[in-house]
Amino acid sequence: MTNGTYSVELHLVELFQTAANARRFSIAVEGTTVVNNIDLFAMVGHDVDYSTPKATTSVNDRSLTVTVTKTTDNGTLSGNLVRRFPRPAPAALARPAQAPVRHPVRALHPAPARLRAQQLLKLELVRRQQQWRLFWRAAVWIGCFALLGLPLLGRRIGI
Repeated sequence: MTNGTYSVELHLVELFQTAANARRFSIAVEGTTVVNNIDLFAMVGHDVDYSTPKATTSVNDRSLTVTVTKTTDNGTLSGNLVRRFPRPAPAALARPAQAPVRHPVRALHPAPARLRAQQLLKLELVRRQQQWRLFWRAAVWIGCFALLGLPLLGRRIGI
């Protein structure tokens, strides 16, 4: 990594813990705290993504250092987005500064309880469909055997 100024965005997902306060941790980028004592499950729930606010940092040692410090259980990182700021344009070509656009963090999935209920309902529906398929297959085979199999079987054994 070359020395320069970078924008860092970290992506987090709680994939394991299923209760609040089971995992708490802090993250620092180049020594500057980005999130402090975060509890992903309490904030967004299980299997829901969370993106940290973009942090601007300077790299001077050709290495971007991200430090995860645990409070309760080890921290988790699911991904990161690192963008290098372009070199400054000459004064004649420089654009006027614009206020940063802030986007609210939104979950890509429904609330965890509703998502879990939807998953369970879908699994129950699939299970019932499988049971009905097996029932009708068995009924068809029993019907075929009753119509065709018993008279033939009776003739073979001499009934």
